[in-house]
Amino acid sequence: MQGIELFEKSLLSKSTVPYTLPSFTAAGDAVFSITNENIDLGQIIRLISGIAHFVHGDHGNKKVLIQIEKANFDEKLLYILLECYLEHLINEHDIPVRIEYNERTSIITKGLLSMPMQLLKDGTYEHRKKFLSKFQFEIYKGHYRKVYAPPYDGNLEYLSQAMTDICIFLVNKGVDNGIATEIAEVVVELVGNANEHTNEKCLVDIDVADKYWKRNGDPTQEYYGVNICLLNFSHILLGTLIQNKLCINPILMIDPEKAPRYKQLREAYLNHKNFFSEDYTEDDFFMLSAFQNKISGRVDTLNGGTGLPQVIKSLESKSDNHACYVISGKRMMALPKELLQYNDEMWLGMNKENDFKGHRPEVGVFGESQIFFPGTAFNLNFILFGRKYDGTSY
Repeated sequence: MQGIELFEKSLLSKSTVPYTLPSFTAAGDAVFSITNENIDLGQIIRLISGIAHFVHGDHGNKKVLIQIEKANFDEKLLYILLECYLEHLINEHDIPVRIEYNERTSIITKGLLSMPMQLLKDGTYEHRKKFLSKFQFEIYKGHYRKVYAPPYDGNLEYLSQAMTDICIFLVNKGVDNGIATEIAEVVVELVGNANEHTNEKCLVDIDVADKYWKRNGDPTQEYYGVNICLLNFSHILLGTLIQNKLCINPILMIDPEKAPRYKQLREAYLNHKNFFSEDYTEDDFFMLSAFQNKISGRVDTLNGGTGLPQVIKSLESKSDNHACYVISGKRMMALPKELLQYNDEMWLGMNKENDFKGHRPEVGVFGESQIFFPGTAFNLNFILFGRKYDGTSY
């Protein structure tokens, strides 16, 4: 995956990042094991960091074996991140990789069963080649994967095609047309932002997990999950360009009346400086600014796109449950449904007062990530109401 060496470098350069130590076969191949019942972000970081230290040590192109006993990934982003690094090992370092894993999955991680990573259970050269191809693009069962590259000519027609492709995939999996359209809008906006703002590739991974029922719940109500992960690796973080634009754009500095929306953003920034602390930082403010209506980091425009939270909130209103967050740099931002509300002036405060300019976001919206993520990663899980059984048929 383009740019993942930035992530690898951050792990190798910090002595404070713990990493998993391998055992070794007689041939000198490395065996990395995870034995915990649940795999969280910390364990994935330790695993990737351990493999990185092994690969960049004096081991030549020895094989890597990953053994995961019966365990469940806590979230979709975790196994996507692992898969990105394994693609880097095989594609850039020519390291043979094999995985031994008896999966346990849930409604938010069922997509693991149809991931390209499944091909690495075989360990042969042919299957590794297939893995590299399917990492870039695949539609298989309830799984959609594509790595979108920014167009060289600036033509944005590929986003319209992406919208169509994603809608068709979701509808074919039984997702309601209206919901499929809203999901595609979210994905396409994020892809366009990532490609345009960072000029880097953006990975999109979507899976649909159907035929679930709540334990001890209504036995006639079926649920399904739509799980989405988007990420790109870059020196540019989610709020970087908006921060640069607000602070050094000559129009905004000399004649702020030409850009009243940004003038108000600057006023909010001066206000929020009084709130900055360990749990709400300047980086957090500019990350939140990236979600504001008509605010963009593009240097050639004083207008931005539509507000992404409005679309996410529409989806969440149809959800029984959700888990949505974004990681960029060292900071993580949660997207709780009850706070995704614009005020009358279309500002998103992420607070109970629904006031972006005068109040800081609620405690818990922002927090420190366990990793430094160079770029931006979205993890969006929606558990939606499916069919209801009336006693005779659905």
